[in-house]
Amino acid sequence: MADSQYNDAAVLTTDPTFQGRVGSAVWAYCAQVIPTEVVGTTPADSYVHMQRKNYAQQVLNNPTIYRPYFINTASVDTTVLSDATITGTVPLITSNVSVQQALISDQHISNAVASTFNAFVSGI
Repeated sequence: MADSQYNDAAVLTTDPTFQGRVGSAVWAYCAQVIPTEVVGTTPADSYVHMQRKNYAQQVLNNPTIYRPYFINTASVDTTVLSDATITGTVPLITSNVSVQQALISDQHISNAVASTFNAFVSGI
């Protein structure tokens, strides 16, 4: 990640709408995706699913503690940043971040949440 991308990511994390969108994606992932997962037949599969399910419950029960983790990881996702900066051509600054964050697709935010979820799950 280039230095300017770190600045872009830092600015992106300050936008309340981006924060809310990531929070919604986390909520949806924990409430909709995790409970409907198809669990494999091995004990290892069951263990991983239970760890993910337990973490999802923690997130849902206390979103104010966990939401910042996902805001930070979503902000450094290369696809999310590419959307917000129009492939690196528009640097994010406080005066444009609210407009630029609107360019990020919901799917890219959801993908950023899903791709980092396991990084926060203990024991897998």
